[in-house]
Amino acid sequence: MGKSCWLCVLLVLAINAPYARAEDKIPVVNEDAIGKTWTLPPGSKLTGLGYPPEYRDHQEEVCLAVGYLINPDGHTSDLALLKSWSSGEPKRDRARYWGAFAGVVSAELSQWRFVPKSEVGVPNAVYTVATFVFASPSVLESSMRCAIPNLSQQILGLMQDTRRRRRMTSTGVFTRLDLDRMVVPRYQNYRGIGASQMNGPPQRPPPPPRPEGTKEGSD
Repeated sequence: MGKSCWLCVLLVLAINAPYARAEDKIPVVNEDAIGKTWTLPPGSKLTGLGYPPEYRDHQEEVCLAVGYLINPDGHTSDLALLKSWSSGEPKRDRARYWGAFAGVVSAELSQWRFVPKSEVGVPNAVYTVATFVFASPSVLESSMRCAIPNLSQQILGLMQDTRRRRRMTSTGVFTRLDLDRMVVPRYQNYRGIGASQMNGPPQRPPPPPRPEGTKEGSD
C-alpha cells in the first residue's frame, strides 16, 4: 500500500477511536502474547467481518493488521493500520479502497472488550495488533501475508519514513509506546533488506482471544 494511502487510512482509524490519556510508557505486546494478560469476558463471541458493501460484487482476498490499545478498563482505542495486502488492489482510488476495509475493521475492533486474566493484579494498558482476513479460501495463507511477528520492529520501521512518522506521532499513542529500542540499530543495519527478510519467514497469526475458562476447540 502506498504512503499516501497509508496516511489516509491511519487518519480514518484515528478519527474512529478516542485517544488514550495515560502518561506512562505503554508496553508493546505481540499478537501471540496478549493472551497471557488479557482475555475476552466469559461467554463473549467475536462476530464475523462483512465485506465492504461497495466492493462486495468483486471480492478479492484482503488482509489487514491493525494496531490497537487495550486500556486498563478493557476497552480498545487508538487504532492504526500497520500492514495490509490484497490480491486485487485497484490502481486508482486506493485510499478509498483501503479506507473501506479499515472502516469495517475499526467498527469491529472498537467493540472488543477485554478483562484481565485472573492471575493479573492491577491491569495496565498495552498496545498490540490483530490480523483480519476478508474473502479468503485459505484464512491461514492470507493471514500470514499480514502477520507481524515483531510489533516494535514494524512500528519503528514505518516511522523511518518522515511523513509517516509525523502522522503517527500526531495521533498521540505512538509517542508513548515503550518500543524495543534494540530494534533501531538492527533496522539501520538492514534497512537495505526487504521487511520480509528482516522478519524471517511468515508466521501464522494466533487465533482471536478466547473467553477465560473455555478450552481450545470449544464453542
